[in-house]
Amino acid sequence: MQSYKINEFGNEIHNNKINFEPSGLLAKESNSLNGVFLKYSKPSDSCNSYKKWKLYVFKYNYPHDVGKNDNTGILHVNNDSSCGQHVYNETIPLYNNEYYLIGKDARVVNINLKEDSIEDQHAVIQHRVNKKGIPTIYIIDLDSKYGTFINDERIETRRYYELIEKDSIRFGECKNEYILLHDGMI
Repeated sequence: MQSYKINEFGNEIHNNKINFEPSGLLAKESNSLNGVFLKYSKPSDSCNSYKKWKLYVFKYNYPHDVGKNDNTGILHVNNDSSCGQHVYNETIPLYNNEYYLIGKDARVVNINLKEDSIEDQHAVIQHRVNKKGIPTIYIIDLDSKYGTFINDERIETRRYYELIEKDSIRFGECKNEYILLHDGMI
């Protein structure tokens, strides 16, 4: 790239030095998927887990849904019609990738949550090597408006939180609950 200055007579003075300053375009291009800029890049200590971590999804059923069969093969029964309940719905494996992007932009996320309070790129579950050299599982919120919760406590954005077995995770205002377990727990 050539740059130039204008002298006192209005003439261009060319400076043939090449500008090696980073423009950010390469970084932006390398951190995109399917044409979408990713809010997250994996850290240098990213790894695969030797534990078979899984998220057990408990779908929240509102009182008017109780007693209906929602094609999962489960008939939801609750004698207290004033409140809903959490019913086991599915299992999401968390051991095939180093990290899992969670959100509602199906072009880029690994775990797609279709809920109004969920951001396109909401949070990430990341396997990292801890200080002892052991693969450990973490979660990070990606500046989401409605937050990410561990055991009903909202976590700070852009900060890794270590997860442990039996942690309850929620995203945004979604009432579905995600319980973290691994095969050794079951």
